[in-house]
Amino acid sequence: MLIQLIFVGKTKPKAAAAAVSEYTSRLERLTRIGTQQIRDEKIGQDADAARAREGARVLAALRPADWVVLCDERGKEVTTPMLKDVLERARSGQSPYSGRQRLVFVVGGALGVAAAVSKRADSTIRLSGLVMAGGVARVVLVEAIYRALTLVHGHPYHNE
Repeated sequence: MLIQLIFVGKTKPKAAAAAVSEYTSRLERLTRIGTQQIRDEKIGQDADAARAREGARVLAALRPADWVVLCDERGKEVTTPMLKDVLERARSGQSPYSGRQRLVFVVGGALGVAAAVSKRADSTIRLSGLVMAGGVARVVLVEAIYRALTLVHGHPYHNE
């Protein structure tokens, strides 16, 4: 199963972009992974309309057979072992991931995500109880996925 990362907007600051790139490169050694950047809207206009336009672009990037995980501060708190279990089950096609082709993680932009994206998500997780900049959230997500996959592969990165 392919892990697809969908990010709304550019990764800022540059240091965060470098970290995302580093962990994505590491992930490529462990699994099939793809990233997609969705154009964000300028802040300062009607936030609801802007969020809806961003949401339409996110939904257009999704496929019917995707299992979609939305990263949102209002989501369910997950631990590394829980994420490891999700990745193992998804990779082996166990329920509820059977028939799914991609495990897609979505990180919204500065305006959050449209209600339509939240509705399309199969699950919603929070990366932290803190609200964080999109670039920081992306680093946290890719490192968490990397850490969980090293556990799947028996690699000592996690130091259990």
